[in-house]
Amino acid sequence: MHHCNLNCAGCAHFAPLADGKWFLSPLDLRVGLMTLREVGHAQIDLLRLFGGEPLLHPNLLELVDVAQNECTAKVQILSNGAAWRTALLPIATQLRDRNVEVEFTHYPGVSDYKLAVGVLRGVGLNVEFKRREKQMRHHALSTTPRVVREGEHCLMRDYGGSVQMVVEDGKTWLWSCPVPAYSHIARAVFDDIPTPGEDCRVLVDHELFNADLEAFGKPTSFCAHCTVGAENMQWRTSSKSRGEW
Repeated sequence: MHHCNLNCAGCAHFAPLADGKWFLSPLDLRVGLMTLREVGHAQIDLLRLFGGEPLLHPNLLELVDVAQNECTAKVQILSNGAAWRTALLPIATQLRDRNVEVEFTHYPGVSDYKLAVGVLRGVGLNVEFKRREKQMRHHALSTTPRVVREGEHCLMRDYGGSVQMVVEDGKTWLWSCPVPAYSHIARAVFDDIPTPGEDCRVLVDHELFNADLEAFGKPTSFCAHCTVGAENMQWRTSSKSRGEW
């Protein structure tokens, strides 16, 4: 889902550029997870629901139920915490009963995270909190390809530990990282954003093994256009300018 209640510069999902409230449908999530289960042998240990801001999703509990019905992975909701009173607290006990974990990322000035964690843990919800204040990753998407060195580490791919799943027209695709997966949003606004090569994604229509997922830790053709720096820039709001990406 791309809809968000924050406007962060350099968002890896290009949420500030998304036009309208784009929500993942429970059907698309079910199709994607069913496909992964049916094709094979890849083990999913953690399924994270994030965005954008997942607490804004009108059918969040249904998404959780779909996730838990279709796979045995631990379900975690990753939130900025801005809507914890209005959107999270009313369903906290239902998430608790489903054994769902919520993780807050600390955005400066967005919420009283200490209060939120105390209240939510008070009703038994498993809440984790990244106490380090959110900083910006530096994303540089260039039209001029650079040389990608063998063994180069990328924060977004995280050595293949994180894979992006997207369902498009009933087909399930796995992407090496969020930047190429959602770069079509940026291309709808800026005409110079590179188009990902086919090596950035895999159509899940065949038997899948963990080795297929591990391959996502290796550089792709899109990596020559993409540089992701460490989280060492002060967080700020987006001006929706090309220079942020």
